[in-house]
Amino acid sequence: QAYTRDADMQFFVACKGRKDDGSNLIEHPCDMIKDIIHASDALNLSTTTYINTTIFDAVETERASYKFNFFLEKNENSKSIINRIGEQAGIITYLDSTTGKFRAITRYATDATDLTIGKNDVESMPEISKTSLREVITKLEYRYRKNYGDDTFIGASSLSYTTQATRYNDTSYHLQKLLELEMIGDATTA
Repeated sequence: QAYTRDADMQFFVACKGRKDDGSNLIEHPCDMIKDIIHASDALNLSTTTYINTTIFDAVETERASYKFNFFLEKNENSKSIINRIGEQAGIITYLDSTTGKFRAITRYATDATDLTIGKNDVESMPEISKTSLREVITKLEYRYRKNYGDDTFIGASSLSYTTQATRYNDTSYHLQKLLELEMIGDATTA
């Protein structure tokens, strides 16, 4: 019997990812973000027109060993993808209102990538309060390198915070958090 394609059928292809202009696989989160911004640009402007490449390069140097690979299971807007990449890489991407260019910073950044956030940069100032015991973590477990075929993670590891465990009398590590890092593909980055 001959196979006929259903008009509404969707299919997915597992592949290593996209290549840059030099035919190199894009694996670093900064390069992925820049590529998404560039691909989203309907005017096809040069990268330096709308991306502060100096800042992105500094962040990339700071996170030099990071390698990502992931699979998009559904249609998703570019802002959402960039935010997910940034969340897992510890990179914050934002549009500089002064220059009109995208910039990136990292948590625990070097001086070259620090950002001063002014009152006008946020809609409302956050309240500062004592951390709730429910938010204290004495053990962090994380999974990485997602196998999208059977929806499992191939790699796993954990970190125990003994100082916090002693302080909160949690030597059995009941105050745990599990992170599923679907975009991270190697143990070094995780």
